[in-house]
Amino acid sequence: MANRFPSISKACTVLALALLGLYGCKTDEAPASGAAAMPAASAKTSQDAAPSARKVIRRAELSLQVASAASAQTEVTRIAERHGGYVASATRDVTAESAERSTSGVTLTLRVPAEKLSAVLEQVKRLGIGAETERISSEDATDEYVDLEARIENQRRLETQFLEILKTAHTVTDALNVQRELASVRTDIDRMEGRRRFIAKEAALSTIELRLSTARPLVRASLSDFTTAARGAYSDSINVGAGLIAFGIRFVGISLPILVVFGLPLMLGAIAFRRHQRRRAAALLSS
Repeated sequence: MANRFPSISKACTVLALALLGLYGCKTDEAPASGAAAMPAASAKTSQDAAPSARKVIRRAELSLQVASAASAQTEVTRIAERHGGYVASATRDVTAESAERSTSGVTLTLRVPAEKLSAVLEQVKRLGIGAETERISSEDATDEYVDLEARIENQRRLETQFLEILKTAHTVTDALNVQRELASVRTDIDRMEGRRRFIAKEAALSTIELRLSTARPLVRASLSDFTTAARGAYSDSINVGAGLIAFGIRFVGISLPILVVFGLPLMLGAIAFRRHQRRRAAALLSS
């Protein structure tokens, strides 16, 4: 009877070890199954997302000819603000004609609520009186947004685990290693949250790149234009006369040294040759 107790104790020990091993296997498999289920849940959430929850980034490019670019800019600003938007940037092209400065073109970047994009474009296009160019593009970022949410949630859980491990660290080296991993996890969280905020903002506010140019009439005739043309012709004539005089002065300045170097010897040679001919003719006559 006494010999049976060691065998019973040994059997109990083996059973306990087997149970511990089985529990450890289940514990190790649980995170893997949860991690595998997370992408599936994310994909299902992305596919079943309601239209109102989708993150669609819309952009529009519009070019208009208007009666006055400056006046149209003021009206466009009012339209954007009326619909809850704003002017993100503005650039003006200024020209000077007849001693007067005028705005020939304006480039605007508008940010308006996504649901008001069509209404804003419709009202802005009513300001045009000439040629018009329009381009609208859309980018669906719902899948990326849902994936970011899932990855952020996983990183948050990992951060919590590292914090728990940090509490049980017994050496400085272990604590530093955990803090280094924790800093890396938090950096990833900040980066992904920044991208998620960017997508949410771009989806909530659509961008309109607007180009306004002042339409020019085909025929313009006025007294001021005639006066300007006359002044231009007078200035051109003075410039042409001054150019001719400058050309003559330069020509003389270049030609004079050439004449002195080459022309003077030729002229003296011609005079000497003529005298020689005259003397020869006189000698023939006297003989």
